[in-house]
Amino acid sequence: MNKRLGKIVCLTFLSLLLFSGFQFMITETFADPDPVIKVIPYLTELHDRNEEFTIAVVVEDVPALYGLDIQFSWDTDYLAYVSHTYTIPVDDYPDVIDPSPYAGILHPGMKIRDNVDEAGVSGAVAGTMYWLSYSSMAPAEAFDGSGTAFIMTFRVKKIPAEGEIPGEYIDTLLHFTSTDLANSAGSPIPHTAEDGIARIYSKPFEYPPLPLLKVMPEETKGLGIGETFEISVWLADENQEDVDPLWDICGFDILMHFNPTFIEALTVTIDPDGWWAGFWPGNGTAPPVFVIKNETDNTAGTAWVAFVGIPTEEGDHTAPYGKGRLFSVTFNVTVESETYPPPISIIGLKNPEPRPTVCDVECPVDVGGFPRPDRAMCPWYNQNVSVPIPHLVENATYTPHFKVVGRGIDLYTQYPYPYGGQGPNEPSDAFGPQGGVNLCASVTYNLEPVVGKTVTYEIVHGELYYIRTATSNINGTACFIFRIPWPAEDPEGQVFGIWNVTANVEIAGDVVYDTLQFEVGYLIEILSIIPEKLEYLKEEHMKFTVNYKSISKQPRFVRFELTVGDELEVAIGQLRLELNVTYGEGTFTIECMIIPNWAYIGKATVYINTLTEAGIAWGPEASNTFAIVRP
Repeated sequence: MNKRLGKIVCLTFLSLLLFSGFQFMITETFADPDPVIKVIPYLTELHDRNEEFTIAVVVEDVPALYGLDIQFSWDTDYLAYVSHTYTIPVDDYPDVIDPSPYAGILHPGMKIRDNVDEAGVSGAVAGTMYWLSYSSMAPAEAFDGSGTAFIMTFRVKKIPAEGEIPGEYIDTLLHFTSTDLANSAGSPIPHTAEDGIARIYSKPFEYPPLPLLKVMPEETKGLGIGETFEISVWLADENQEDVDPLWDICGFDILMHFNPTFIEALTVTIDPDGWWAGFWPGNGTAPPVFVIKNETDNTAGTAWVAFVGIPTEEGDHTAPYGKGRLFSVTFNVTVESETYPPPISIIGLKNPEPRPTVCDVECPVDVGGFPRPDRAMCPWYNQNVSVPIPHLVENATYTPHFKVVGRGIDLYTQYPYPYGGQGPNEPSDAFGPQGGVNLCASVTYNLEPVVGKTVTYEIVHGELYYIRTATSNINGTACFIFRIPWPAEDPEGQVFGIWNVTANVEIAGDVVYDTLQFEVGYLIEILSIIPEKLEYLKEEHMKFTVNYKSISKQPRFVRFELTVGDELEVAIGQLRLELNVTYGEGTFTIECMIIPNWAYIGKATVYINTLTEAGIAWGPEASNTFAIVRP
């Protein structure tokens, strides 16, 4: 071999060695990527308030995993937790878990932590709202590869308005506050953590419903001298639903007017339920609710309150939302009316003139908003000061009791005032099927009882007609009991509806009358129960909307009992909800009921019943159907 050829061969061989070494170094660097904990999908784009979305937290490319500890948080200004499922061990979750591309993770062992608290999980790293900790236990094998630790569903609480944020969207982090991975020896496994992003797009600004100051109850009447009653001022929106936090109301200056001829104000209580204070932390010097005015004037007939919520020194607080009582006034009856019908007076809210107009709304009182210099629209105009908030007011009425002079009769039922029909020609509250009705008449002359008089009662409903009599006792009261009938044929058609009662009595040659009406029906009735979807998969969350009606003017305790049965009528879900139900129709939503993986495929039925505190049905059961289907 000549020297030139030998040199070429040697150089070629050296090049091959260097190249193969380079290749070896590349293989060593990239063959075993570091484990990573991350959110899937990394980016979720959101556009609507109350929109729900689900993310998965996964561990990728991990060797010999025997335990994990994940602490997680989200932005509660924009997102609300709905539900979650931790998908451990993989033996129980062997299939891909949407939206993750992986099955579960780890092999059987012990759950150490599975805690959710949007106020902060106790014992966790500051800011943690979910803490998951799990360890496999011998003789379980270590886990290798990629798997899903948990899935979590959120709801969008707030959509920013254009002008509230710098760009067209805001990125909120789905953030790992702490992560640890360990092998079977308890040694940490190095890894990285990658946060996810919930991107919330702004919308053109739209004003939510105006705040409403509503005086409750709407009507008070028929009370005797010396009796007391309470009037409250509630904050809601103009549809009497939850006031929107966008208004960020921070304080009130309100003058309540009443007729001092008949009633006097005894006490005023600001924030009687602590609802308003719940939004304001205080600053360490001033309390959460700082009272500026709390005065009554029974000559002028006014009650004056002024108060504000106090944030932290940094201005931190929760923008008030929902419905709640701002203040209450206790009144005493001082005079009854001697004219019939008795005069109706307003218990209302109105501050002295002139009154301002804010955003084209004339404001009866003064409602202040927290400074929002980031908002260019009315009423904020980028000002770094409190601004007047446009609002509406709904007032109440007071009607004094009619002081009967001369011959008198007052027909009423066993219900307490104001539900029993006390007063001339007043209706009574409703009765249920086969309810017992205690009819009484108070017979008087110049307000004194008249004893031993026979009162005639006429009770009419459709073709049902009854005549009864009763004699007034030493108190001038004549009472008897009759029970609502329940015929074998079409009882609802024959019995339900308005019943009319007339009572009369002759006193010293003249006859006096009083009338009363009451309704008969199911006091609490389910109008419908509607599944959110017609088809559900196993292990999916069911959601139902319940519509109900109360014909009772009195608040009633109701125990709603919901049961779900699969096609073979195996109970696969139960839920109890207890409410104090008021007159009219109402709606609520039941969710977070999971279909177990052992449920039978096919038609499922949801049943709902309404019960009293003693477990007696208010009315008939209601139901609806949906399907449990295969993927």
